[in-house]
Amino acid sequence: MRRSAHAPALVLVLLAALLACKPKHRVTGSIVVNGAEFVAKQCSIAEVKSSFSGGPTVTRSVTLVDDKNRRLSFSDNGGGTLLYAEGGGLPDNVGSGCGTIAFTGSSADLSAMTVAIHVDCRGGGVHTRAKASISGCGQFGL
Repeated sequence: MRRSAHAPALVLVLLAALLACKPKHRVTGSIVVNGAEFVAKQCSIAEVKSSFSGGPTVTRSVTLVDDKNRRLSFSDNGGGTLLYAEGGGLPDNVGSGCGTIAFTGSSADLSAMTVAIHVDCRGGGVHTRAKASISGCGQFGL
């Protein structure tokens, strides 16, 4: 059986493609939804700037998506807000003011931000406990 001279190069190209697909985000700690570990396959960070109520306001959120297409969004709005959606459906507010959500890093590069989450929220039939640090997320919409 004759081997192709291009086989080693093809293997290297396929290996590089697989490594490029590896998620770049990192979740350290734990996130538990209704007693089960929530393992994020994707994450993104968004930032909204507004000038309601007389002054500029900046609200940031990080959204995590698992392999079942469940979405969990943590926002620093109003002392911390948590949204949850099953299977790509519309998100429900499942907690407000039930912990801390802190974003560190520059708004110039949202993907370089780190998010520290420490929450214990109950709402809408969902119990979420998280003590985690999240980094390396993409910017929402990109």
